[in-house]
Amino acid sequence: VGNKSPATSLFLLLSLLFLVPACRNLPAVWSTQKGWILGLLVFGCFHILHLAAFGVEIGDDYDKPAKAIAAVLILLYLLKYGCSENVVGTAVAVSAIAAGGYAIYEVFVLNLPRAGTLTNPIRYGYLTVTIALLCFFYLSISQHRWQQVIYAVSGSIGLVGAYCTGTRGIALILIGVGIFLFYRIAKKAHFSPPKLLLGTFGLSVIVIALALSTDVFQSAVKRTVTEVEKTTAGNWNNSLGYRLQMWHVAGYLGIQAPLTGVGTDYEVIGEKTAGFIEEHKYNPVVVTYFRHFHNQYLDTFAKQGVPGLLVWLLLLSLAMSGMKTYYRYAVLMILMTLVLGGLTEAVLRSSRLFYLMVIGISVFRCLDYQLALVQKNNLALK
Repeated sequence: VGNKSPATSLFLLLSLLFLVPACRNLPAVWSTQKGWILGLLVFGCFHILHLAAFGVEIGDDYDKPAKAIAAVLILLYLLKYGCSENVVGTAVAVSAIAAGGYAIYEVFVLNLPRAGTLTNPIRYGYLTVTIALLCFFYLSISQHRWQQVIYAVSGSIGLVGAYCTGTRGIALILIGVGIFLFYRIAKKAHFSPPKLLLGTFGLSVIVIALALSTDVFQSAVKRTVTEVEKTTAGNWNNSLGYRLQMWHVAGYLGIQAPLTGVGTDYEVIGEKTAGFIEEHKYNPVVVTYFRHFHNQYLDTFAKQGVPGLLVWLLLLSLAMSGMKTYYRYAVLMILMTLVLGGLTEAVLRSSRLFYLMVIGISVFRCLDYQLALVQKNNLALK
């Protein structure tokens, strides 16, 4: 979950070594990949220009947009030389077992209050739940029973590990994925709208009831209820209270500079919000201790204005563009983390997490492209 890794650096090096043949293949893949390629380039270039406009020196701040642009090279490399569905599936299963298993070990063996505290529990939780969801995606497309068992077990370990991080935003992701899956199943079964609504409501009640029966979920609910009671009583110095303060401050900053945002310098942010924070009797730590606003949309609005928010939404909307096979649902699993996780966390805060998500989307786009070609050739032979 850190920002540096030899694995991704090696991936980029490979794409650079084969840059010329990969780029020669661009015309062949352009029709299906242009949306994602343009989305990455627009995102990367916008952030670089925005940082430069605010006088930010070359350094770690440029890491995330540079990785977005570099991801285009990796995508072209993958589309040229391909990747194995079995290898990717195995990597997903092993990653879920490793990430989920280590989180369980930290909580139940080391007796840590929550997993991932040595790195960042929220990012660890989002990464682990994404990998777990990808296991269940592979479970849905696997043809052999032994494969289904492996993906079911590894996905379950991943989900338990994600819950061990104590990241409450994971619940939003799981609810969103659950509702979508039920809708897809019901639609294929040709359920009428009333039955669909009734089924969705019934499924939601069952899922919530089962979740409430677990100690982890009960603890999260109890903590949330306590925070709500404290906040409504006027004590805003808790997780929920801090978030509400940060969201209000972020909205204020965005409205003050809707076309450009206020940038990422927290000394400037502190100066611009001092009067607002004092007026509303907020805790100054929301801008002096925290370095984001715990909501990706408001964080972007405050720092890059409306243009930055539109660029972020554009990137999300183009992730599945041009995809033709069931692999688009794997990309959807990743998007659920970015879209729904972004409601309670600044998911772009970690350039490493962002890069893993982007590479994951690119890998599944490559598998989609390969499968679409096979299906097209098979159809032509008929």
